Amino acid sequence: MSLEGRVALITGASRGLGKAMALTFARAGADIVVAARSETQPHPQLPGTIYETAEAVRALGRRALPVRCDITKPEDIDAAVAKALEEFGKIDILVHNAAVRVMGSLAEMPLRRWDLMLNGNFRAAVGLVKGVLPSMQQQGWGHILVVAPKPDPEAARGEGLAYGLSKAAASLFVLGAAQELAGYGIAINCLWPEGARDSEGTRMFRPLDPKNTTTADLFADAALVIVSKDPSVRTGQALDDETVLRAEGMTDFSRYALELSTSS
Repeated sequence: MSLEGRVALITGASRGLGKAMALTFARAGADIVVAARSETQPHPQLPGTIYETAEAVRALGRRALPVRCDITKPEDIDAAVAKALEEFGKIDILVHNAAVRVMGSLAEMPLRRWDLMLNGNFRAAVGLVKGVLPSMQQQGWGHILVVAPKPDPEAARGEGLAYGLSKAAASLFVLGAAQELAGYGIAINCLWPEGARDSEGTRMFRPLDPKNTTTADLFADAALVIVSKDPSVRTGQALDDETVLRAEGMTDFSRYALELSTSS
């Protein structure tokens, strides 16, 4: 699977799934726009910056552009797209991976936190897509991935109501935009992990269960499968990473075992 000559803009690429995708895409030949907030390590237990990811991409022989981007701010999104186009002249692949998640009850959560999640998880997806659209239209080729699940009323309840609704809105946006974008040769899909994937955030905020957690490379490899194919192959779908890889003939997922990666 080759991405030679492609340019990918990935939000939330300083760590976790975003960084895994950045490195996986770079190994396949893509140049990477590393978009995230972290210019310095924000917490002793939460490593990862845009500059560290950019250096890792360059170590693989690809070009990298680190761009500070707060996805809750439309001006940051516009600036990130503009810098990417100035540096590379095009954007072939967009992955909106960064997210805002705040848990809390309806009665207690202030509206400003609702706004943060709606801006970061839903509005940012719309703004990013509209930002890259002219470049993708001009070349008649593009892939857009939004890290969001298939809309599920069960996921938007209780303490996760606001977060679940904001993610569902992003998913519905993807599914609704697919037909229009297909007319320009652009695919847009949702991708979501089918199970726990290891990341710095996961390790910081909840106990890690190595037996039921895989490395982030599983998700990144599934994303690569999608964006390395012609956009006409698949669009307007809400997919999970394991199903994507199984469709490619993978039956043994042991390579992604967290216990293996931590012991090696």
